[in-house]
Amino acid sequence: MMATNIRSINVGLQRNITDPNCKVESVPLLTILDQMRVSDKLKDLTEAVLDAKNKEERESIKRQLPAIIISADTTSRKPSPEDTRTGLIMMDIDGKDHPDMLMDEMVEIVEAMIAEYPYIIGRVLSVSWKGLKVLCGIKPDIESHLRSFMALEAVFAEHGIIVDRACKDVKRVNFLCHDPNVKETLTDRLERWQGEHVEPLPEVERKQYKIK
Repeated sequence: MMATNIRSINVGLQRNITDPNCKVESVPLLTILDQMRVSDKLKDLTEAVLDAKNKEERESIKRQLPAIIISADTTSRKPSPEDTRTGLIMMDIDGKDHPDMLMDEMVEIVEAMIAEYPYIIGRVLSVSWKGLKVLCGIKPDIESHLRSFMALEAVFAEHGIIVDRACKDVKRVNFLCHDPNVKETLTDRLERWQGEHVEPLPEVERKQYKIK
């Protein structure tokens, strides 16, 4: 397996997803991860989300956060022939889907998976700090994206982890938040990643039914 030059990987960044005139930018992934650690604006917005008094207030603040399209180097929210697939997908694990699981237990399970599977790269906190987003390696083509997601979904399920099915979107948008430990939990691991990817599930041949 050839090493991946992570410094050459760009992803799509939209600074304001509520503004239809806000363009998607192509930005180095490592720059974005560093901003998760050092940006005062991200820290202030994340703390405001955590301090929100109700769901409506929390969602309103959350939508002020920038968002990235991790699976494509792109300048468009919609699929485009100019997109370059990154070979990455972010699996979203929501705390509310695991009511009987403490955050420490979730982290422990995911850390064990990172150690076991070379295509499970690392993790960051979700915006609520009650869940995780786990970065994984997939084949860098749009045709196998869904089958790669399904393969990863099955692996996580084997470990008792439910992932958000919206992650199957070929241009899934992920909100960024402040994560003080992102260097240890993701950036350093991403720089050691050798490009391993999960094997997509095989294509299923659809039967053709004819009316007699």
